[in-house]
Amino acid sequence: MTNKHFSLLLAAILLLLVACSEETLLKNLPKLSHDNTVALFSQVSKENIDIGEPFKYTITLYQTDEDTAKLDKIKKEQFENLELYDFKEETKEFKNKNIKITRHTYFLQPSDVDDALIPGLILKTKDKTYTIKALTLKPNSVIPENQPLKDINDIKPIDKFFIFKIWYILVPLAIVILTFLFFYWLANRKKKKVEIEKPVIIKEPHLLALEELALLNRENPKTAEEFKEFYTRLSLILRVYIEGRFAIFAVERTTDEILSALQKIELNLRTRKLAGDVLKESDLVKFAKYLPQSEDAKNGIKKVYQFVDTTKIDSSILDNHEAMSNV
Repeated sequence: MTNKHFSLLLAAILLLLVACSEETLLKNLPKLSHDNTVALFSQVSKENIDIGEPFKYTITLYQTDEDTAKLDKIKKEQFENLELYDFKEETKEFKNKNIKITRHTYFLQPSDVDDALIPGLILKTKDKTYTIKALTLKPNSVIPENQPLKDINDIKPIDKFFIFKIWYILVPLAIVILTFLFFYWLANRKKKKVEIEKPVIIKEPHLLALEELALLNRENPKTAEEFKEFYTRLSLILRVYIEGRFAIFAVERTTDEILSALQKIELNLRTRKLAGDVLKESDLVKFAKYLPQSEDAKNGIKKVYQFVDTTKIDSSILDNHEAMSNV
């Protein structure tokens, strides 16, 4: 037998089983008529249950196509001492019998030895009202009644005298600490604190940029998230340098605004293009989900380095200028 024949045989068996199950269901259908268009039933899978033992509660609604009654779902908070951990709704129609079946299955689990309550349900149609009464279940304890509880003891109450004795320790200790703090403040209140201000070392913009580029050059981004973080740092290094070097507010500005401001100062086209290429590529990675290659990332670092190296101010020139001004 080939695989094709085997598949056809298996499909035929499945269709036969479905047909048999539907035929069995059709035999058990309630008799509905024009005057009686609805039948409502409820069923519990187990009546004798233990604490923590799962069981099913099913409500089945039979109705003709003429009836439009809707079966409401029981809310989780309406169950008492029962945990609703799952719910399933099924609908099946039999056109030849003019009958529609709606089934709600509640998967429940008792959480206490107290009586568990399954709430009732009211279904209203155009002509009648159908009611399912509330159901009370008594879960069984998993501990036998005659078994002594050797490992369970009452909690010992707090010793009031012990609390009283703690106050006798804490109060004198607090007095001693407060006295020490008072005399310490009294002995030092006339002393003048000489605060030595630490010199603030401000690095030149190009030195700061080169240090950050050296750290960034150690990164080897591979994923989209890593490239996004890489280009965010690269763009920030360039923006901070431009802001420190040319006194242009670049950190919070858009790429077009920065390039427009650079165009107003005396920078050649090639140098402006270095900054523009890095800023535009960073925008594509951050906002347009562009995924570059590792070589592109390294080229971005080289372009920022060339821009910084081309536009930096030599500190030796500044020192000579200050020396000449003091003559």
